[in-house]
Amino acid sequence: IPGGLVIGKRNYFDCTYGEGVLSVDIGDNDKEFGNNCPRGDGSVTFGRLNTASGDAATVTGGLMNLATGEAAAVTGGSFNLARGKAAAVTGGSENYATGYASSASGGDLNTASGSTSSITGGYDHTASGVASTITGGEKNVAEGDKSSITGGYG
Repeated sequence: IPGGLVIGKRNYFDCTYGEGVLSVDIGDNDKEFGNNCPRGDGSVTFGRLNTASGDAATVTGGLMNLATGEAAAVTGGSFNLARGKAAAVTGGSENYATGYASSASGGDLNTASGSTSSITGGYDHTASGVASTITGGEKNVAEGDKSSITGGYG
């Protein structure tokens, strides 16, 4: 399908659609337009008020999520951001995967900013070192390269 495919309502007001996109958009009940925005070429948006602006980026559910990096993904939750190239956020709320191939899986207010860093759940963590990991707990910071924290309180 040239240009892409929109199932449901199209966002006419604040979105320039990329090429080869897919969007499933119920919009708002009282309005005739959608609210998702698959801006990047080859991008995908499902859910509500989601934007995939990176090329090949996907947001496959949730509310007010952003996938701005190339091949970045958000798979649900709310107010999440996958900004790094190949970065991923898999649920939770206000989680940020901003480093290359970084990931934040659930939890709340977590930031995986180091290249290939990861956070698995918990609250208010920062994994800024290259290949650093945090699994659970609260307010932990893994700033050294290849550092790891398993639970606890920062």
